[in-house]
Amino acid sequence: MERNPDHTPHQPRLAPAEQQASHEAAAAEIEALPRMQPKIWAACLAAYNDGRLHGSWIHADQEPDYLMAEIQDMLEASPVRGAEEWAIHDYEGFGAFNLHEYERLDTIARVAGGLALHGPAFAHWIHDVGSDAEDATETFTDAYRGTFESMASYAEQLVEEMGHDPIREGADWLTPYIRIDYEMHGRDLSSELSTHADDDGVHVFGVGL
Repeated sequence: MERNPDHTPHQPRLAPAEQQASHEAAAAEIEALPRMQPKIWAACLAAYNDGRLHGSWIHADQEPDYLMAEIQDMLEASPVRGAEEWAIHDYEGFGAFNLHEYERLDTIARVAGGLALHGPAFAHWIHDVGSDAEDATETFTDAYRGTFESMASYAEQLVEEMGHDPIREGADWLTPYIRIDYEMHGRDLSSELSTHADDDGVHVFGVGL
């Protein structure tokens, strides 16, 4: 279907019931994803400065107080007596989110909890809203549209969710000559949405929520 390439039409918005169906589909997709297990390597700085490696891997999906308790256990077992200072010298399972060496424990717990619950897409969301956003998990569930092979795949699903076939609604004899340009539709949708691409696909989020 030909159209002016410089014209970007306003995209149709889903009705409330269709939005709910979209959210439920995204939630089901999240549930099907492998669970992430974010961990940090908390290192004893006294031992590190003394030329010795001492630390422990700690599962990050815990409350800050529990994280601190495990860090204290690590420090008490340090080969250097009276060790008190620590830092994050390694981490895994945080997807696209980058931890700093002296990241706050409440930030670690918040991000790790969201990742364990929602998978790698949450790492991109927390980057968008900021790691200090206390409602990041709640807003994620409202904004997340799903992870797709491409924006064209998302555009095709969006048309299907609208509940009608825009091609077959025209004259039957025209059907063989008409196609929907999902690639272009996907590019247009990208201007209205927040998208992040990684090895898992394209993570799509609504904006302005």
